[in-house]
Amino acid sequence: MRVSSSVLSAGLTVLLCSSGALGQNSHNSAIDTRLRQLEKALQLRVGGDDAAYRDGNSRSESSCFRRWWTCHDTRFFDRHRLANQTSHRLSTVSQIDADIDIPNYNGSDAQKFPDKVTAKTSTAVANKTSEGWSIAVTVSGGIGEVKSLAGDVGFDHTWSRASARTVTKEVMTEAPCLPGFRCFILTYTYHVTIDGFCRPEPWLDCGGEMNACKLNRNSDGSKSALAEMECDQYTDYAFWNCDRRAKPCQVYTPLLHADGSPVTSQAVMRQELSGNTIFRRASKKTKVGKKGGGRQMANAGLPTFEFLDDVDSVLRSF
Repeated sequence: MRVSSSVLSAGLTVLLCSSGALGQNSHNSAIDTRLRQLEKALQLRVGGDDAAYRDGNSRSESSCFRRWWTCHDTRFFDRHRLANQTSHRLSTVSQIDADIDIPNYNGSDAQKFPDKVTAKTSTAVANKTSEGWSIAVTVSGGIGEVKSLAGDVGFDHTWSRASARTVTKEVMTEAPCLPGFRCFILTYTYHVTIDGFCRPEPWLDCGGEMNACKLNRNSDGSKSALAEMECDQYTDYAFWNCDRRAKPCQVYTPLLHADGSPVTSQAVMRQELSGNTIFRRASKKTKVGKKGGGRQMANAGLPTFEFLDDVDSVLRSF
C-alpha cells in the first residue's frame, strides 16, 4: 500500500494522518490514542487583554474635527476576542523524514541489505492558523509527577500571518526494518482546535489602534476629563457597540513550545511489500544500515506502527 499524500506550496509531501491518510486502522488507532492522552493532559488558559483575537471587516469614515489632525480618515472594525473555551481537540500533520524498501532475500544475500531505516532530520509541518486570527498556544509542563500540560492562549502574529511553515532539525533516529517491508520514519506535528466564545469589541484606528470602550477612560474604567471633549463620532460608536454578547467561535493553530517551535513526535510505520520488489533506496535521507536478518515482521514482534517516544516523555519535554 502506498501512502496517500498532498503537496504543500513549499514542495513538501504531507500526510493528513488525523483524517486517515495513513490508511490502516492500527495507525489511526495509535494516533488517536496519543491524541486523546494529550488532550486529557492539556489545560488551556484563555482570556484577558492578551487573549487571542480575530479582526472582522472594517469601514472607514472621514474623521471628526478634533481627530482630523491625527488622521484624515478613521477605520472602524470589530475585534472578536476569545473570552473562554468550551472544548479543545488535537490533530496531527505528518511528514516523511526517511523511507526504505527491503525485499525478501536468501540468507546469502543478507549483507546486501540494511535491517533498519534511519532519519538524520526531523521536519515539523505547521499548518496555517485559521484565517484572520492572531494566536499562539504555548505549552509548558506540569509540576512533579502530575502528567499535565498548561497551555497559554495569547495573541501572536508570527504564526498567524504565515502560510504553512516547516521547521527542520538534525536528529539521528533509527528503527528496525526487516525483509519484505517498506519502512518510514515520520514526524508528527500537533495542532489544536479550540471551540469557545468570542466577545466582539469595537475598535478604531486613527494613528494607531484603540479599543473604543476604553477611549478617554481612567485605569479604573471611569471617564477621564478628556471624555467630555471627545467627538460624537467616537462616543456614539462606543455607545452602540460596547458590552455586546459573546458568540460561539472556533480557531485552529499549531501547538508550540515556549521557544516558539512546534510540538512534535517521531514514529515508524512498516508496510508489507507485495510481490518480489526490487530493492531501492527510496530517499536520499535513508541510510543503509548493517546486514539484515531473515525473520518476518510478525515473528520479530515488530508493530506496523509505533511512536518512537511515549506520551510521558512528550509531557516531560516541556
